[in-house]
This record gives sequence, C-alpha cells and structure tokens, in this order.
Amino acid sequence: MDWFSEARYGMFVHYGLFILLGLGEWVMNRERIVPAEYRKLAE
Repeated sequence: MDWFSEARYGMFVHYGLFILLGLGEWVMNRERIVPAEYRKLAE
C-alpha cells in the first residue's frame, strides 16, 4: 500500500449488477433491458 501512496497511483473500481451479465455497465441500454427485468438480477 505504501507503494501506491508514494507513486501517487490510484485505482478506481466500480461494479454493479451488470457484472453478472458480463457485458459492461451500459448493458441495459445496449441490450434494451427494462428496469423491471434488470432488478431481478439482484435476487
């Protein structure tokens, strides 16, 4: 961890339900998934 601070290197990691589909964070738009169907992934 010291190396990251000293090198002034940062890493941003984000994730969500889209990870389950493996198609990226714009999956709802690209695949035309309606919110009601997308919510089912949370179960």
